[in-house]
Amino acid sequence: MENTKYLEIEDRFKRILDSNYSEEEKILILHSDLVDVISSSKELIAGYKGMALDHEWENDLEVLKDFEMKVNNLERKYCEIFNNFIVTSNSSSINMYGMYEMMNEALYLYRNTINYCFGQLSSKEKEESDNAYIHSGESP
Repeated sequence: MENTKYLEIEDRFKRILDSNYSEEEKILILHSDLVDVISSSKELIAGYKGMALDHEWENDLEVLKDFEMKVNNLERKYCEIFNNFIVTSNSSSINMYGMYEMMNEALYLYRNTINYCFGQLSSKEKEESDNAYIHSGESP
């Protein structure tokens, strides 16, 4: 599901870059997608953080905390830009290049988080589960 959401947002972002939408329309679409990427990243990190805590994977907790810090910094930067837009009610107050860069950064961070959580942590949990079967005398 996370991969599907990521691909949909990435595809929409690519289409926005090549579209004839007005600046206001682009801002609204980017706003929606940035909020989605940031909240999805936070939810994914929180879920896997719980798994890492349960299994006492200290190194993985550190990596997840680093992802969490990066997402929080991105959210803070985004909030500053969007709040400025709301206060001025002027689309020219937003640097579209900065918004595109932020979206690229958000997508890159989301992709890395997905890859780490589903690759590294899910495989670890499966391995531990398989080992538990073997030690119990059953087959996985």
